[in-house]
Amino acid sequence: MNDLSRSRSASKPGSRRLPSYFDLIEDELRRRGGGGGGSAKRSTFTNSGLPSAKHPGAASAFSRAAGNNAVVVKVLSYGAGASSARNVLAYQSKEEKARDQDGREVTDLSAAVRSWEREFGNRKGSQDILRLTYELEKANREHLGRALASLAEDGFRQPGDGDRTYAFSVSEGVKGQTRLQFALVIAHEKKDRSDRSSANRIPAEIDDVRAIDERLDKVLRGAGITPVSRYPAEFSSGPKGLTATLHAMQRAGAEVTLSTKTHLRDRPGKSGRYERGGERREVTTKDHKELTAEGKVVGALMQTRQPRDFMHLLLSGPANVDRDRFILAGRDFLREQFEGHRYSYAVHNRNDLEQHPHLHVIVALRNASGKMLNPNIRDFAEWRVRFADKARERGIPIDRQKRLERAGPPPVKRWEWEMFRRMGATAPSNVVEKVMSKLRDTPTAPKREEARTRFDQSRRSVGHVIRMLDGIAKDRGAPSTARELSQDLSIGLRREYGRLKTAVREGRDPT
Repeated sequence: MNDLSRSRSASKPGSRRLPSYFDLIEDELRRRGGGGGGSAKRSTFTNSGLPSAKHPGAASAFSRAAGNNAVVVKVLSYGAGASSARNVLAYQSKEEKARDQDGREVTDLSAAVRSWEREFGNRKGSQDILRLTYELEKANREHLGRALASLAEDGFRQPGDGDRTYAFSVSEGVKGQTRLQFALVIAHEKKDRSDRSSANRIPAEIDDVRAIDERLDKVLRGAGITPVSRYPAEFSSGPKGLTATLHAMQRAGAEVTLSTKTHLRDRPGKSGRYERGGERREVTTKDHKELTAEGKVVGALMQTRQPRDFMHLLLSGPANVDRDRFILAGRDFLREQFEGHRYSYAVHNRNDLEQHPHLHVIVALRNASGKMLNPNIRDFAEWRVRFADKARERGIPIDRQKRLERAGPPPVKRWEWEMFRRMGATAPSNVVEKVMSKLRDTPTAPKREEARTRFDQSRRSVGHVIRMLDGIAKDRGAPSTARELSQDLSIGLRREYGRLKTAVREGRDPT
């Protein structure tokens, strides 16, 4: 019996149980079909009282009209290394202790981190920045700058490779010598953020490092600068690694010169655009904040290859759900879906009945046999369906409907919200429209053909159900309870029907 029929049954005196709403509809279908009712007529509804998967649009509409929330299963982030795992484990356990894949309570955070560290503690990030340090005979900074600029024009790894970002600093070395610290971006630097190529990446192999070192040595000697010794090569990973390298070169008050073709082009009324190309620009500074800002500009177009050791997963349910049964459903889903993987989960908002309860889960992507989990959008859709099924097995009416099948507002990414909050009306028009649609709960028209097809199917299903309900509500021969409930549910379905029509037609709220 659904919540709607339960509330009406409770208001009647006496101990006789009134038939549920869906019992009455099935009686009506059997009556119209003639005789005792065939199995074909009865198969329209499931044991849970909802239309079957044969009519997904109708099932979704009934579920939404009854107040059931769509299940939320999404990846909040990916991470690499034990320190990142520690942060997630500490966050997920902020309200109550987590439990691992064996159901054991995680009481010692340090011990848990050590166990995760055994899984991927020796993993390293991609090697994107090469750092070479030399001891030179007494040298002049201007001469060094000109020598490096001439090599940048020709190419650090080979002739023609002249677009790379590099940086250098000059400070006092040992025994009165000059210390040169040189950093080179060996990762592929994209032309803009839409660039998906990686042809310009230099492998972090010993032969490539030796080739760069030989070309650097040759150009320095050609400028009359004699290298005395070189320290071991160092590598760093990603935009943060670039910024950390620049900061390390700036220690002891040394000025750092950054030379790059990456720049942030201003656009009136819009956010800036990161581009690579045109003339080189040089920035020489010892200011910590300026180096950080320049590192972020270069890092925005750096194609890094960070490893993924684990994912931070969120399972969320509606605020009015039975918390204990919801947690058991989440446990069942994790045990079945991630068998063989290390994971731990913890509950947030268990006792705050006004908030949505949710599970924060950390899952190792590599299982015990070494197989790597690489989830994509199809996996997320499948996980959503499986989690909803587990919830329904526990008696929780969670809607397993996909976002494609809803006439809901578009999801807003964190960076879009931050940009809108910071820039307001001057933010890019597409970001403003997206955020305002979310705030106003405005449905948007689907862009993919698959989504349009599903919207049309849902629209037809909802329309069919509304017509059936109207027929029951106007049928004087039907029980009064069936007529009243049909009219109530028809109102809710009409709202859904209107949202679907609006979304398919123009993506705007009729009001």
